[in-house]
Parts: sequence; C-alpha cells; structure tokens
Amino acid sequence: MTIRLALGLISVISMAWAQPAASGPAFEVATIKEFAPGGGRGPGGRGSTIKGDRFDLPFVNMASLLQYAFRVKDYQISAPTWVHQSMWSISAKLPTAASQDQAPEMMQALLVDRFKLAVHREKRERPVYTLTVAEGGSKLQAASADDAKVWDGSFPGFNFRGPLQSGGPITGRIMPGTACAKRWEFVPLPMAALADFLAQFLNRPVVDQTGMQASYKVVLEITPEAEAAFMMNMSAARGLPLPGGGGGRKGPDGGAGGDGPRRPSNLTPEGCPDIMTLLSEGVGAQDGAMIKAVQQLGLKLQPGKAPIDTVVVDHLETKPTAN
Repeated sequence: MTIRLALGLISVISMAWAQPAASGPAFEVATIKEFAPGGGRGPGGRGSTIKGDRFDLPFVNMASLLQYAFRVKDYQISAPTWVHQSMWSISAKLPTAASQDQAPEMMQALLVDRFKLAVHREKRERPVYTLTVAEGGSKLQAASADDAKVWDGSFPGFNFRGPLQSGGPITGRIMPGTACAKRWEFVPLPMAALADFLAQFLNRPVVDQTGMQASYKVVLEITPEAEAAFMMNMSAARGLPLPGGGGGRKGPDGGAGGDGPRRPSNLTPEGCPDIMTLLSEGVGAQDGAMIKAVQQLGLKLQPGKAPIDTVVVDHLETKPTAN
C-alpha cells in the first residue's frame, strides 16, 4: 500500500513556493507511460523499486507521486480529483553521483518539466484527531526491535512501507484477539508513526501531542468493522477499486501489494463479521472502535481542528509531454 502506503511530515518554513532550480537534482533520463490495466502491481507494491540508480514505478497514481515529490501525506495535497485515477508507469535513472534521498526532489523536477506542475503552499484548517496521554499516564513501555518480528510474509502480519513512502516501515504480527477483534502487534515504533497509522483508520489527520520520544511496542485490538474501514480508506487514497472488487490490490486475505495486512481466513472465527462482506456493504469509518482501542494504551484521541501545511496544485496537465 501505496500504500499508502507513505510517513514523515515536512516542515514548512515559508508560505512561498519556489520552483525547483534548474541546477537542482533531476533524473538523468525518465520515461513516462500511461498505465495499461493488468500491467502491474498496486502503487508502492512489489513491482515498484528504487534500487541503485534505477527508479521503477510500474503502477502509480498522480496523487501518490505528488505526495512523494513534496514529502507530505495525502491530506496535505489539494489537487483535482482526477489525480487519484490518473495512473502511470515511470522508469527513470538517477545521476551517477546522486543519492536516493534526492529522488523526491527529482520527482518534483520531473512533474514540473513533463506535466507543467505549478503549486503554492498554504496552511488550511482541517478536522483532525489529537493523540495525547490520558489521565493516569501511558501504559506503553520503551522497547527494542526484538520485541516483535518484522513481517516477511511467512506469518499473518502487516508491513506498510513502499518506495513512495518516507520514514521507517510500520510492521508487525496479526494474532487472534478477543471476541471478533484481531490483535495487531507492532514492531516498536515512535508515536509519530503510530499517529500516521491511526490516520488511515480514522480518515483524517492524527496529530501527535504525546511528547513521548522513544519507540514503543504497541498492541491494538482491531475490530472487523474498523479493518474494513481501513481497507476502504487505503484503496480510496490510492485511487484503487475496493479490495476484492476486481483489479488493483487483492482483498485483505490476499495482499497483492505487499504493504498491507495479510489476514488468513482462519483468523476469522465462525459467527464473526466477514471483511469482504463488510466491504461490499460499504462500511463507514469506525472512529469509536479505534478511540476505545487507543484508550487501552493509556492514550487519548480527541477530535478538533488544526492548521495543516498544504501543497495546493495551481496547474497540472493531464498528459505529459512526449518522452
């Protein structure tokens, strides 16, 4: 998942926008083709790689490219709705002396050159959830990476990380939980990363105000309804059909994208809601379930509003100039 796939915020020092300088980093060569259905994996999936001097994205929407280029989240981009349906295959080569860390700036330059992108930055007030420490204090303890196993596909788990995502991976194990819930056991992660993860369930930004600086082992009880809402939010953000709806990412039990949850059917006890059925019924966001799950950690989610740094697209061509 592009996934989502993506996870660090960029600090905005100035409200003014500066176009990439001509002398700034740029791909040595780049080929852009409109994506042909059936020709690749999902955004940020196994087919996408940044390895050595090669940058290959066989299936990616324009919304994900904008997020990557400016190192922001999906909710920090204001653009025409068609950017979620605009799918592309991109192959590029980094200059010999360039670092992969410069690739987002190279993507900016590519979008300006080939799609005539023009943007500006501003702060926009948006509904958010704030993540704070509850009365009585956090129940989380600082932990080492050995406290949980990074998901490698050999056991039920999740790994939210793709080439178009900044920050460390959010990964861990999925186990049977209480009642019909699933127990998601995270490899230790900082609170900012947990906030990013929760935002995918709540479909709005989550602002970390805990003041907790270490990495923590987190265990959440995720209900089937909350998991279905998460899959819907992730698919919508990437411009993909709903899981199991044909094309794009497979359902939550298949995980074609590699950066979403793999949840075998034996983790759904008899009598519990089926994820695919919930998706077909169009389950909405289950904020209450996630708020209660977070409370068990000694943390608190509260709705509010906050100014969010936003990249506003002023102009963007629907087709690139010729290769």
